[in-house]
Amino acid sequence: MELSRFFSDVGLRRKFTATEQLDNRKESNKKSRSIWLTGGMPNPTTFPILDATFTLRDGQILTINKDLMASALQYSASSGFPPLVKQLQEMSEELHHPPGGCERSVAVTLGSIHGLSMAFTQLLNPGDSVLLQEPCSIGVVNALNVIRARIIPVTTGDQGLEPSQLREALAKSASCPAKVIYLNPTANNPTGTTIDEASRREIYSIACEHDLIILEDDPYYFLHFCEKALPSFLELDIEGRVVRFDSFSKTVSAGLRIGYVTGPKPLIERIVMDVMSTVLHASVLPQVMLSEILRRWGLQGYLHHGREVRDLYRERRDIMQCAAERHLTGLCEWRLASGGMFFWIKVLGLEDSRALVEEKAARRGVVAVPGCCFMVKEKDPCSYLRVSYSVVTPDEMDKAFKLLAKAIREETMESENI
Repeated sequence: MELSRFFSDVGLRRKFTATEQLDNRKESNKKSRSIWLTGGMPNPTTFPILDATFTLRDGQILTINKDLMASALQYSASSGFPPLVKQLQEMSEELHHPPGGCERSVAVTLGSIHGLSMAFTQLLNPGDSVLLQEPCSIGVVNALNVIRARIIPVTTGDQGLEPSQLREALAKSASCPAKVIYLNPTANNPTGTTIDEASRREIYSIACEHDLIILEDDPYYFLHFCEKALPSFLELDIEGRVVRFDSFSKTVSAGLRIGYVTGPKPLIERIVMDVMSTVLHASVLPQVMLSEILRRWGLQGYLHHGREVRDLYRERRDIMQCAAERHLTGLCEWRLASGGMFFWIKVLGLEDSRALVEEKAARRGVVAVPGCCFMVKEKDPCSYLRVSYSVVTPDEMDKAFKLLAKAIREETMESENI
């Protein structure tokens, strides 16, 4: 599929400089006997750290030896530490089996939102329309507002984004057609909903029909509570219109700040140019650490770890469900999350949860996020709030919902008296 028509003015202007082209050639020709006099790379004998040893949770010892540490402390390719990029490409092939017919590439990012922000910049001019699941992650809406994109919200139902809702949004925006759709298909933040397989296939078909680029943001891919993993949009992508964003923040470490983007090579090249002109590359030492973990585990070991993480969150979800039933029944409605870390709770009899959350609940020592924060128009009233079960203890869950129930009764009583 020809992608140039989708690129923004910024995306079309992106080109590698002469030095960047040379640096890329150096990365791809490291085994050549050429003498490179191009880059200002510091001499590794000046690096104060020689090696490092890490203990994994299962007791295994991970050692970064002197030679590997020299690479970890040096400049690297803007697309990512080459051994890690190769591992991620292989992982993507094994997990998603993307169809042929499109040359795809992988680039390392500083988590999902970094990759998404760059993709938005490469694809959208100010005023361009983008379809967006609503409610939606706060960071995504902020990133789109920065480039002054025209956001077309698509309301999410009990089963996530439904094809009929997408068609309705497309019909309403026919005068200014969108060229991009953003999806958070698995264990959506904040609703916890997951788009089922039939809907995924139909949504992909609609994207082909309306010539849309799909930005598939899937950081909770391994944290679904479904019986089996659903096909990703990348797996369905026969036309080369899906750009997929993955993250290790939810499975390995949030602080390592490692994500990766997989998609059509022309777009990934422009994202790499963006990386090169802003941060040069993601920090190499965390990439080396992750690469060594994946090398030690292999794909099956990583999948086993992912299942352990998923099972932990499913257990915590069930505990929070019990606490909600004890204290919030009759006061609230909520969906049982199909994955991820969150409950999306609707407060009955209340048009807007903002005062409840920011005043009455906070005064009792309960901190949650008002639902308005996840809406395209944050000032509009929203009766929902989001709570997380990822780190709080069972006792804290019970206490928090008991106090929240008191705050809701006070708030709804005041609302009735107005």
